[in-house]
Amino acid sequence: EQYSRVYVLLPPSATDPAGVAAVAGATWSTRRFTIGASADDAGIGNLHARMVVVVNPQDWGTTPPLDQWFAQYYAGVVYVPLYADSPDDLAIQLNQTPLPAPVVARASPPQPPLGVPREQYARSYVLFNPTQTDPAWVTAVANATWARRVTLGGSADDAGIGDLDTRQAVIINPRQGYTSDILAWFAQYYPGVDLRVAEGTTPEEVALKVKQALGM
Repeated sequence: EQYSRVYVLLPPSATDPAGVAAVAGATWSTRRFTIGASADDAGIGNLHARMVVVVNPQDWGTTPPLDQWFAQYYAGVVYVPLYADSPDDLAIQLNQTPLPAPVVARASPPQPPLGVPREQYARSYVLFNPTQTDPAWVTAVANATWARRVTLGGSADDAGIGDLDTRQAVIINPRQGYTSDILAWFAQYYPGVDLRVAEGTTPEEVALKVKQALGM
């Protein structure tokens, strides 16, 4: 079904997972944005309501500028630039800058379709379950996996969406927080996703299991 997505896109220069921790610390308890470094992940999917919050868009270069790149390859994305000098500054900016409300999703899918991948690529998404409202979970996983620039979030739809040949989702503690079997849900609505499970009782234990599930 149609839904609203907000993706916080970190720049290529964000090699330190502190950027992920800053976003999670500022937003995770109230708005569980998807966080990552893939502009394609931010634009993909046949959705009316796609918003990308781009941190330091100048770091992506100017051939073309990133807003023009989105307009060319992922038309319809709501583009929101945000500038920060450090992870601490990023957290301040996210706390002080009122972001636009997510675009309201319409019931029927866009016609003609939007969000078609500009090219095939392999996506890995780490899915946090609904009970994991503490940003410490996100920070721990980012510290363990950010070298791979995996996308992190709490949206099962974001983990499955997109006409990609290679989609991988690492589901953290899938038996907690969901009203139904999340593995069966993926099989029904997003067949073809390579599902992996990471179970643990602490952020540090889960981070290690996620790293192993990703083959790192």
